[in-house]
Formats: sequence, structure tokens, C-alpha cells
Amino acid sequence: MRLNKKYIGLLLLYVFGVGIVLYTNPQHLSPALLIMPLLVLSVAVFWSLLLATKLFKSSLEKKLSKKTIFGLAIVTAFPAFLLLLQSIGQLSFRDVVTIILILIVLGFYVSKASFGRH
Repeated sequence: MRLNKKYIGLLLLYVFGVGIVLYTNPQHLSPALLIMPLLVLSVAVFWSLLLATKLFKSSLEKKLSKKTIFGLAIVTAFPAFLLLLQSIGQLSFRDVVTIILILIVLGFYVSKASFGRH
């Protein structure tokens, strides 16, 4: 079975991101280095969602809409925020509820937004 380069790249992103998270102590990292694994994992999650969306979209729609891409970015932000708060020891139930509410509001605004040319 021949693997597509996209899937190999995605797997490498996950391995790199999870490796950084597992083998570093966030308490001893500078803020710039603390953000790097979050960016890597966020890109991996976004790419996974993008590939999954393209798989399930009809073949008639070759290009994804901007609303779909923004929606995927919002969904990607949820685990990134949770991982960030957990890595610095600040994750609580109230934070999870707040993040969910913020992302719901953002999702509503994206669904109602007009991305056409003016």
C-alpha cells in the first residue's frame, strides 16, 4: 500500500508535536518554546480535519468554502486552548466551559458572516 505524502507529513507532525509535549517540562520553557508544540499540534489537527472534510465533501465541490475553513480553525482552537492551559497547570472546569462558550459564539458569527467580495 502506497501512502500519500500528505498522510506521511501529517503523521510526522503528530509524532513531532507529541514528542515535544511528552519530553519537555513546560514549567522550564520560555513562552516562545511553550507555544511551538501547540502550533505544531494545531497545524496537525487542522490538517487532519481538512483532509477528513475533503474526503466527505462531494466530488462536485472541488474547493472548500471560507466558512468551512474558518469553522475548522475554530474547532482546532479548542484542543489547543485546553492543552495550553493544562501545560501551565491552569485548566479547570470553568475554563473548559468558558472556552466552549467562546467557540460557540465564534462559530455562530462565522456561520452568519459573508465572505463574498464587496
